[in-house]
Amino acid sequence: MSLQISYQFTRRDYVALSCALVKQPLAKRLKRLALWLIAVLCLLAAAGWFAGMPLTEHPEMLLPDALGGTMPMSFAALLVVIAIAMLWPEGPSAVMGFLAYRSVPFADQDYGIELDDGGINISTEGASSHIDWPRLQRLIEYRSTVVLAIGPRQGLGLPLRALPPGTDRAALIAYIKARTKPDLPHVR
Repeated sequence: MSLQISYQFTRRDYVALSCALVKQPLAKRLKRLALWLIAVLCLLAAAGWFAGMPLTEHPEMLLPDALGGTMPMSFAALLVVIAIAMLWPEGPSAVMGFLAYRSVPFADQDYGIELDDGGINISTEGASSHIDWPRLQRLIEYRSTVVLAIGPRQGLGLPLRALPPGTDRAALIAYIKARTKPDLPHVR
């Protein structure tokens, strides 16, 4: 049994694919943010120590003294922007995907995708490709797209709007999971 999917690759598909590939569990994002904040505090403590104010003396004054007496608003804004980007990596990725779409070789072309027991067959106007099921590294559900990731920044987006009649997200996921390794990471 095979599953046929056809659609025109649009900017919306590219943005969804870009966002899905950077999507990570919240716990991992929080851990990365905590490590980053610890590193910043260590750098500030070192700056305070070099400025002649050890951390043990008035720790509440460390940040202003390390930055020359006041905390510039631009520095505070930078910390907030970096924290938001770490907690919501899809945001910057969506902007980059939106802006870079026209440089994608298959922008606005029709895709034909066939999922069968042998793997995934993809065809466009100028190229065709085959991906074996064992090459999949992650299965990602992102809003109205299911992404089959074959690398950290490579994947194939399957928009739900392109599914054949009678096939929904759950049926597509079940179809893919039946053909992949049992321990394939599944990101929702």
